[in-house]
Amino acid sequence: MDVLINNAGITSRTKKLNDAGIELTFAINVLGHHYLTKLLIDLLEKSGPSRIINVASEYAGGLDLNDINYDKRSYDTTAAYKQSKQANRMLTREWAKNLQSKNISVYSMTPGWVPNTDLFREQSTFNKAVIKTVGVVGGRSVEKGANTIVWLASNDKVPGSNGGFFGDRKELACQFKNQEDEKKLWDICEELLNNKTKN
Repeated sequence: MDVLINNAGITSRTKKLNDAGIELTFAINVLGHHYLTKLLIDLLEKSGPSRIINVASEYAGGLDLNDINYDKRSYDTTAAYKQSKQANRMLTREWAKNLQSKNISVYSMTPGWVPNTDLFREQSTFNKAVIKTVGVVGGRSVEKGANTIVWLASNDKVPGSNGGFFGDRKELACQFKNQEDEKKLWDICEELLNNKTKN
């Protein structure tokens, strides 16, 4: 296995919990990527140099490491999605640090706004119509959204930092760099996965 692209994602209109009691947007967008990556590390290491690409977003922020599950805050679909995308970017840097000795590079990226996907499947009919209409002006095609993913996966040498955040084939500044918080988020994910596997 030469490349792993973690691209699964949802946005939920209402707060839902998975079977382990974890808020569904975080469970799929963050823990799903984290767990799949852990399962495939040995295969990626055997193929080294190999790469992991995490599809994140510029539409990110608001991560509360003390309330990932929205137990203390009012649930909001946009906020839950944004916190999951911040987590993707932060975990990318922690993965990059942990896998450097295994000859595996890790990158996160933003595809831009791609309205023609199933990400908005839970939106109302009216909201879907608005998204489609506005997307004609400001949105991107699926092909254009995937362009940087393909480039990160196939370019002989990525001109940028291992653990970096990319858009339109170049590294972008990331405002969420914080080694202490990245490690704390990693530990939270590990604890949630360990609890799940024990049940």
